[in-house]
Order: sequence, then structure tokens, then C-alpha cells
Amino acid sequence: MKQPSATNQECAPLLRHSLWVYAVLTMLFWSLLIGLLLLWYRSHANEAFREAAYTYAASRHEENDLYRQWIVRLGGVYAAVGPNVTPNPHLKTPDRDITTACGRQLTLINADCMTRMVHAQQPPLPVRRIHITSLRASRPDNGPDDWEAQALRTFDAGGDEVAEFRQIDGQPYMRLMRPIYTDAACLKCHNGPAEAIGRVRGGMSVTVPLKHLEASTRRAASAVMIGYGLAWIGGIAGIVLWTATLVHRMRERNGAQQQIRQQYRFLQTLIDAIPVPVFYKNMDGVYLLCNQAFAEMIGVSEEQVVGR
Repeated sequence: MKQPSATNQECAPLLRHSLWVYAVLTMLFWSLLIGLLLLWYRSHANEAFREAAYTYAASRHEENDLYRQWIVRLGGVYAAVGPNVTPNPHLKTPDRDITTACGRQLTLINADCMTRMVHAQQPPLPVRRIHITSLRASRPDNGPDDWEAQALRTFDAGGDEVAEFRQIDGQPYMRLMRPIYTDAACLKCHNGPAEAIGRVRGGMSVTVPLKHLEASTRRAASAVMIGYGLAWIGGIAGIVLWTATLVHRMRERNGAQQQIRQQYRFLQTLIDAIPVPVFYKNMDGVYLLCNQAFAEMIGVSEEQVVGR
């Protein structure tokens, strides 16, 4: 009787080793995929942070510019002279100071001065939050800082906006500056020989702190990274579990095959001990086994009988 092949049993350790090699390669691929996704998210998050910061600064600029233009169209507003309101010596208009019928002293406040006065009430920053300035500022204390001066020179060269992230005293800020052009309403207060309608008169800069926005972005990024980390751990655990299950099933199958081979050898020994010729065929007439007596009777070996 022909003994079953032991090839699978002999190759089992190699197959198990190959499974673990494939598992390691799969884990490396999974780790690379998660790493690439994290890099993509980080780049996307940085871009989203920059867009949010720019949008915030632009909205602040537009709000203040709309308010300033409204005051310009009105020609300024009058306020009562007091400790916090004094006549502007740089405002050369004949009706700058007036007295009401009841004797109250009023002074004209132009748009740029009012903008400075309003934002002076906010908590101070290392730089001014809203600043209207010019390379030809009439007031020395209203001159541009280095960044604003560079932006103003950009406007003189034809630029229409300068926006930049800056670290000031170790804190993140978004700085945005746009030019202010001279129009007919501006000539009431700015009527010097250098003024001309349509010319860049100066610029309005907006500086917004990004500390809270940066903190919220970091919290969101931490949550996403934790999610990616859990996905990576789950993927690695799944690969290990899947490989271990396959190896376990392979060992069980090899153990069952070993038991079958032992039973087959016992059956072969038992049949070969019978002196009477014995053979077994399937429904198609193919010999599946025979004993030594049968092989000797027909004059061939057992291997030549099985499968014929």
C-alpha cells in the first residue's frame, strides 16, 4: 500500500516562517501608510491654520476700514474737549474747534485719529492692533515700524497687500497691511502739496494674536493623531492576530495529517500481513491501495498499482 506524501509536513516550518515574513512586510506597509497620512494631515492642518489666521486678520481689517471710510465720508466727528480728547494740532481745517450755543468746546476728530483712539482702549500688545500710518507721517509717534515701513514701500511699488506670520515676544501673530489711497474726502484733512487723489497715502495694518487659535488647532491635531495612533495599533494587532491564527490552523492541520499518516502506516502493516491478495478501487476503477500479496500476484510493485 502506498504511503501518503510527507511533503506538506516537511514544508510546514518554511510556510510558517513565510507567513511571519509577509506579516512583518504588511506591518511595515501599514506603518508607512499611517505615516504618510499623518504627514498629509499635518500639511493640511498647517494650511488650514494659515487660512483661518488670514481670514481672521482680513475680517478685522475690513471691519475697521469700513468704519474708517464711514467717518471719512462724514468729514470727521466732533467730540467734547476733555482729558482724553484734545485738539489735533496736525489737523489744519478752519472749523476744527467750535463752541456750542451752551458754551461747550468741541474739536473735530478725523477718521484716522478716531481709529487710534478707539483701539487705544484695548489691552496693549507688543505692537499696535490697528495702526494707520505712512512713510510721510506728520506725527513722529505715529511712524511705521520696520515691518510696516517695508509694506508701505511695497505699496509704493504697486503692491496691494502684505500678510505675514510673525513671532513677537515668543508668541504667534498674523500681520496684515493694505494701502490707503487718497480720495476727495481725504483732502479736507490731508491737503498738503504731496497729496493727490488716487495716490497711496499710507496704510492700515492689523495685528491679531494667534495664541488661542494655535492652541485650539493643536488640540484638534492631538485628537486626530491619537485617532491615527489607535488605527495603527489596531492594524498591527489585526495583522499579528490574523497571522497567529493562520499559523495555529496550519499546526492543527499538520497534526491531523500526522495522525492520518500514522493510521495509514498501521493500516498498511495490517493489510500487508494478510496472505490473501487485497486491493481497493474507487467508483472509476482506479486502484487506491493494495497489499504485498496482490502486488506479487500480478508481478508488479505496490507503487505501480496505486493510481492505475
